Amino acid sequence: MKKVGVLGCTGEIGKRIVELLQKNYSVKAGFHKVNPDKMWSSVEYSQFDIHDRKRLTFFIQECYIVINCAGASFIDGMYVAQICSDTGAIYIDPFGANYLEQEIRKANVPGTFILSCGCFPGFTGLAMKYLCDSYESVNSISGICIDRQIPGVNGIIDFIISGLKGFGETSYYYYAGNKKYDDKQENFRDYDGKEVEIQKYFTTEIADVINKFSPRKAIWYTPALGREITEIMQKAVVGYIQTEQYISIFIYAQKIQKLIEEKSRGECETGCEINIWSSGLSGGKQRERSIVIKSSFGSSLTAAVLDTVTAKIMEKGLTPGIYYATDIISMLDVIKQNVNREINYYCNDESINIGTEGIVYEEGIL
Repeated sequence: MKKVGVLGCTGEIGKRIVELLQKNYSVKAGFHKVNPDKMWSSVEYSQFDIHDRKRLTFFIQECYIVINCAGASFIDGMYVAQICSDTGAIYIDPFGANYLEQEIRKANVPGTFILSCGCFPGFTGLAMKYLCDSYESVNSISGICIDRQIPGVNGIIDFIISGLKGFGETSYYYYAGNKKYDDKQENFRDYDGKEVEIQKYFTTEIADVINKFSPRKAIWYTPALGREITEIMQKAVVGYIQTEQYISIFIYAQKIQKLIEEKSRGECETGCEINIWSSGLSGGKQRERSIVIKSSFGSSLTAAVLDTVTAKIMEKGLTPGIYYATDIISMLDVIKQNVNREINYYCNDESINIGTEGIVYEEGIL
């Protein structure tokens, strides 16, 4: 049986994807310092440092697919992807995004690579594409992902570096063929009625939607970071530019995580919510459609995307190249793959389920 390898199996994403994969596949799970909370008898566990190239190569060379949940994607992604190329394994990254694609192309690395297979980017792109595909022409598309799960240090590092590497630009949006600047913050009430302060954030994922569907208006939002976190991030960026050493960002990322933990102390709130709003021409009429995707954890949504991408590759294979989750699967695929799991979907405020003809809601088949 073809093996699926998961690096970083003790992290929030890693442990959830191992739990899903072990039900259907032969799984190898790699971890470094922290022992797994739960060890599945069907899973082959291996403890090593991914920077031990010999041990990592030995782990990867037995795998058909490798899902990299270890470390920060911007720091270790290319390193792991290169070894996957050398051994013939398919590389899957929850993040990676445009930066890793550029690095792979620049180095002319052969192989099969699937990037942006997370909650954001990933599930967010699938939801936007699903709505846009439902129109004859798209007028507007906008969205936000709110994840109340305290992020890991490596996730914070990826967020900081993503701005430096061109993934996202704060305070920008798209309107009538041009990118516009607007630093005004807004108040947003989520699906449960909780207020969140948000700001515009132009990403390569929303840019891809613009290129494919040509909406007149496209806006992506992100929760506003607050003055303290913004100042620490600015120091991290300056430190990295001056030294070109990732350790400087690591130190600041730890400070940000500690600050988030302190602000969250005493609060029991968890949960991740993706909201997408759209308008366009459908059946000769102007329509408005929205999707809300909710889960207890953003890492659960990431695991759902990774599991669905893995299933699609196992079923149909994949020719060598660089792909994104949106190239391989649809939102409908994720819903079908994750029936009876703790993910809720709403279209136009109506709870939706899989029917024989797809997703059914008040206007018919979406």
